[in-house]
Amino acid sequence: MLQDAELLAHHLTAADRARKREPDAVGLWRRVERVRAMSSGRQRHPLTDAELRLLPYLATHLSLQRIAEELMIGRETAKTQAASIYRKLAVSSRGAAVVEAERLGLLSR
Repeated sequence: MLQDAELLAHHLTAADRARKREPDAVGLWRRVERVRAMSSGRQRHPLTDAELRLLPYLATHLSLQRIAEELMIGRETAKTQAASIYRKLAVSSRGAAVVEAERLGLLSR
């Protein structure tokens, strides 16, 4: 659906109308906002499987070295993947990456 811009626009418009009818459906609206964020171009480059495996570790206080050991990858690989996550989420810090990933529904606390 995200690839068909016309269909996506139609569904998002319908979702906006439904939002007015069901203002208490908070979980549904969060999901709609995630779809809207993914379609807006902000997240043109989805995270790779490797980046998605590393992402939950960014929410911990583990060092990149320790994360690399947990994932059984090299520290430089973990560092490169973390930097790629920051770039793709348009953030500049580990904490901001966690907040943005949670907002997009990529992480849940």
